[in-house]
Amino acid sequence: MHPLLAQLYKKIGNGGFGPEYGILGLTEGGHTSDAGLTAVEEYRQRRAADPSEPGWFWPEGVLPILTWGCAMYACVDCRSEAGTVLLFEPNPVDDGRWADAWFVDSPSLAEWLDTWTRGLGWYEDADNDLDMPRWEDAAGRA
Repeated sequence: MHPLLAQLYKKIGNGGFGPEYGILGLTEGGHTSDAGLTAVEEYRQRRAADPSEPGWFWPEGVLPILTWGCAMYACVDCRSEAGTVLLFEPNPVDDGRWADAWFVDSPSLAEWLDTWTRGLGWYEDADNDLDMPRWEDAAGRA
């Protein structure tokens, strides 16, 4: 787990804080997703193969930390030094091109948190077109 994320869970709480629906908890008793799952359970479920979707993948080391609804997630790339925050947005994906569902929301978890605390996140503007760069490492991390 990324060190800053670990400190948030240790010092602030087992989820429930953060933008929109709140950061997912890590363990039982913490804040859960709509499906009642913790961040760890969401990660494990998403890493599992889906026989009906042979092209499906969830990158190793990418922890979903917050659901935006409509199958969208904010995730932290725990393999990146800065804790890059990614947006998983599968809704426009067609032809099973799952690498196209990944975007860079923020280059670092620290910047993402700062944007949230200042009320400047993309989710604050209902008319925002989500003009984010694609996460180029997605296909290589399948």
